[in-house]
Amino acid sequence: MRQFARIGPGRSGITLVIDRAQEREKEIVAFRLAELRTDIGTTLRGVKAFAEQAD
Repeated sequence: MRQFARIGPGRSGITLVIDRAQEREKEIVAFRLAELRTDIGTTLRGVKAFAEQAD
């Protein structure tokens, strides 16, 4: 199983936040990446649990 996320190149909610607080861009992007990592981990744990129930 593969899962990935891409930030950019189009406009999004995160780009609107960055536009309003450009001095915090690194912090905002780091926070979003941490959210994505957490969410991907949650999804993978859910898929694993589902697959193990099927055995």
